[in-house]
Amino acid sequence: MSTPLKRMLDRHRVSQVTCTLGTSKATLELVNSSDDARSARRDFVLLKKALDQQVAEILDQAQSRLSENDRDFQRAIEEHGRQEQVLRDENADLQRQLEDYRLANRQLENRLRGGTFKVGRVMNFLNRHNARVSGNWPRLKALLEKFKDGSHPPDPWKTQIQINAADEFDANPGAYKYEVESDDEESKVPDVPKPQVA
Repeated sequence: MSTPLKRMLDRHRVSQVTCTLGTSKATLELVNSSDDARSARRDFVLLKKALDQQVAEILDQAQSRLSENDRDFQRAIEEHGRQEQVLRDENADLQRQLEDYRLANRQLENRLRGGTFKVGRVMNFLNRHNARVSGNWPRLKALLEKFKDGSHPPDPWKTQIQINAADEFDANPGAYKYEVESDDEESKVPDVPKPQVA
């Protein structure tokens, strides 16, 4: 063979050997790379499985807490409803009591205004059982009417009431002294001039 041809064939053989060696090296690197990829894929699958399991556990815990909180919230709402109903019932009872007290108060005020103090009954009482009202008894009745109304007698009236007791003719206890009518009133005796007896 000629030298150029031989050289060309030699070059071809060298490049074929190099190519073969290069292919083997590339194949070897590819095999190693494939093993790394399989190992990485296996690690990834394991990590994904572990992560999915942790996520599932966290979601289960969160769902459990949420359900527990919902139950607690429902119990709190029910308890609040019961307490609110108890307070409404108590309020209704207190409102009824208040109305009862107001009614009783109105009745007492009406009695105080004249329902229990009747001038005719007092005059009848004074004229019973060996007692007799004589003289200017209409003035006494008019004075009792003024008392019932809570008003004072007119200024021009000059009235003297004298009681004669036939069974104690000589008794003379003196002029009537004012009595304290309630605990919160002061026992002031009004300045009333003594009547002139002619």
